This record gives sequence, structure tokens and C-alpha cells, in this order.
Amino acid sequence: MPGGVAGQVTLVTGGASGIGRATTLTFAREGAKRGATDRNAGIGSRPRVLLHELPEESWNRVLDINLKGVWLCMKYEMSQMLMCVRAFSV
Repeated sequence: MPGGVAGQVTLVTGGASGIGRATTLTFAREGAKRGATDRNAGIGSRPRVLLHELPEESWNRVLDINLKGVWLCMKYEMSQMLMCVRAFSV
């Protein structure tokens, strides 16, 4: 993909570690104008319980952070992307 993103604006979520970081660094080497975000969705250390013993309130919190949080990010990011004149990929 050499030169494929040169001069393009990129946004990588989860850019602080792992695959996201590797992607961000690759885009930088290829000349992309880049942005990287990282959200720490850690819920904190809690006593581990078996799934069937987990209170519904705790389960709802996990879903709100891990699913709804991602959806909210995409919702607002994509509305901005759709206003751009140039093509983009999600």
C-alpha cells in the first residue's frame, strides 16, 4: 500500500496500542495526515463473578461502555465524514 494514504486524512480509534498503534504508525510512514484516539473503556477492577451471578445492572454497564460507546463514536464521526467532499472508508 505504499503511497496509498499519502496526503489523506485518517482516523484510527484505539491508536494507543496493539493493532491500532501499528496502523497509526504505518499511516504516518506512508504520509497520511492522521489522527489517533484511544478510549479507555476499562470498567475497573471488580471482584470476578460467574456470568450467571452477575447483577443485571453490572451487565448493562458493560454493554453501555463496550457497545453503546462504540456506536456513539461512530454516529458522530460518520456524520462529520459524510459532510466531506472526498471519498472515505469506514
